[in-house]
Amino acid sequence: MMLSSISVVVLFFAVNSAQALQFDKGQVTLDKIEDYNVCQTRDYDGSFCHDALLRWVDKHPADAFKAGKMTRLKMNSPNAIPFFAIAWEKGKGDCKDQDLKLAVLGALALPADNTVVIDQAKKIGLEKCSAELSAAIVDEAKANDYTLQNTCKDLIAKKLLTGVSAKRCKTN
Repeated sequence: MMLSSISVVVLFFAVNSAQALQFDKGQVTLDKIEDYNVCQTRDYDGSFCHDALLRWVDKHPADAFKAGKMTRLKMNSPNAIPFFAIAWEKGKGDCKDQDLKLAVLGALALPADNTVVIDQAKKIGLEKCSAELSAAIVDEAKANDYTLQNTCKDLIAKKLLTGVSAKRCKTN
């Protein structure tokens, strides 16, 4: 079921003014990054809130890692990758973060036509955080055909795949 524009406007105007969400010209605006969590409780599919968070991070790039963590919790894990990629560009990444790990693994398990997100996830998982994440990526590649397909060349180049997995990789 799709919400009409009027339903969305009513939905967002029904928000308590103390929560500071705004809906203007077809877009949700966040007054502070924490408003994203409130927004997600009122957005049918998360897209209005996700777009608002993207605009927030455009203006506040220092919040990108936090936005990635928030997105990973509220949406599909791969949706967090663009935020984590921005955080890395700003030198604000954390390779030991569990949300980052789950987002990277989720993105690498997408069909290959999601090239932008997959490339961002590979850069984080196999370059920036190779020491912390490569073992998890190898395990996932052994279990998931999309992950194997998306990381095959990289894992072979790093000599991380052996045996049957390496043979499967070379035939793909």
